[in-house]
Amino acid sequence: MALRRLIIFTLMLLKSSLLYAFGDLQNHDKKTLIQEEIKKILDAADKDLKAYRLTTPKEKNAFNKYQKVLELEPQNKVAQKGLQRIVYRYIRLAKKSIEKKHFKKAEGFLNKALSIGVNKKSVQKTLKEYYYIQSGSPKEGDIWTNPLTQNKYVWINDNCFQMGSPDTDQLSDG
Repeated sequence: MALRRLIIFTLMLLKSSLLYAFGDLQNHDKKTLIQEEIKKILDAADKDLKAYRLTTPKEKNAFNKYQKVLELEPQNKVAQKGLQRIVYRYIRLAKKSIEKKHFKKAEGFLNKALSIGVNKKSVQKTLKEYYYIQSGSPKEGDIWTNPLTQNKYVWINDNCFQMGSPDTDQLSDG
């Protein structure tokens, strides 16, 4: 009877060891397959980026592919960098359009750059350049409506507005 229990216990232990090992093997294979899939998607995204298929056509563009990689691996640096590269391409396209005075086209590129959701400061800087060139030299008091956000701004010349409190203010750190 004791021998029978020992054999059953040994078989159960062997079975659980095999299941554990097989489970690890399956898990390892799954991770390898995911990494291989990510590599394929990144390679395809790079081709789309080089061909300037940035956000269109709908199913064959770099943006969608980088997003797919980030769904599989949210911290993937290559995909994050890829999104930044898309924004820089749109900024470059916008600047070329601005130089040619194709302002609607430039506006469209800047809209697309903003929709990516990264490098917003770079897009805003280009937007400022866009406004300055589109409107000619703005004068103090000119009102400008941002074509992307519809926010209204009043042009203030350099050195006419002091940020912060004067040193004489009781609450000032000065």
